[in-house]
Amino acid sequence: MAKIFILTESRTVAKTIAQSLGVNIQRKGYYSKGDISVSWTGGNIVTAKPRSRFEFSVSSDMTADETFAANYRFGPREKRGDKSSRAARDAAQLSVIKRLWQESDIVFNAMKPSAFGEVMFESMKNYIGCDTPTSRLWLRRVTRADIEAAISDAGHLPTGYETFHDNAIAEFTIGVKPEDAGVAADAPSDAPWGLPELQNAAESRFGISPSATVAAAMSLYNKGLISYPSAANILPPSAAADISEALAMLRHNPSVGKYAENTEVTGNEGIWRAGADGIAHYAITVTGLLPVDLTADESKVYKLVAVHLTELFAK
Repeated sequence: MAKIFILTESRTVAKTIAQSLGVNIQRKGYYSKGDISVSWTGGNIVTAKPRSRFEFSVSSDMTADETFAANYRFGPREKRGDKSSRAARDAAQLSVIKRLWQESDIVFNAMKPSAFGEVMFESMKNYIGCDTPTSRLWLRRVTRADIEAAISDAGHLPTGYETFHDNAIAEFTIGVKPEDAGVAADAPSDAPWGLPELQNAAESRFGISPSATVAAAMSLYNKGLISYPSAANILPPSAAADISEALAMLRHNPSVGKYAENTEVTGNEGIWRAGADGIAHYAITVTGLLPVDLTADESKVYKLVAVHLTELFAK
């Protein structure tokens, strides 16, 4: 059997992936069992810096990845002030990642499904400098079912993924921030929410800043409680079954279950976007898993997402 290495950004996500695959032996810096290893970077552990301020190497036959590699240097993130302990942790984790990468037959990119996730993995790949084949695991939701499906169907990516990847790398290479979701002017009550609408609702109802909402939403995603908080605010018909299951599970939630009691997903609602199946991202939804040990901001943001979803499917 091929030796598989799965790399993600968050230790929480790494643990969920490992548990889903029965990889239950915890080691220093990673999980492993048999021929599968799962590790995490702990954020943007490798950074990219321009090689030169005055020269830029590019040609018509260079891919976005090749242009990125030719014009940037890749190394451990720099520390500010006295951060020697974090530097030591970073060095130890990078050593683990490099060894597992080099020992594997294939490396799966399980970074968050975003433009910056593409940049983080590509930066790590250039830093490791190993020609081990890689593949993308596109996890809209961090649940056991989604993880198992992604592993078993590895390489089957959303429509337009290659263009999305190239654009993400190219935008970073020329100095444009990959992700910058603004705050929507209004938060529609009768349409799905993306991150801008969620930010607006959190600020207007609870006084949570847009940046704090992003942090809370990303934490909820890492814990498998909501889908990836992208700016997209559409729902493809293919999401109907997942949402129906999530609402059924939500009815048992002691905090927001009452809102889900009179909901039903028929597939005939006017909110579905025909032709959106296979897209990279869609509106934020809950997964139905029971939330535990949430911070105050996480609890409020989770309730906003859960209650709004029930409003979309109220009978």
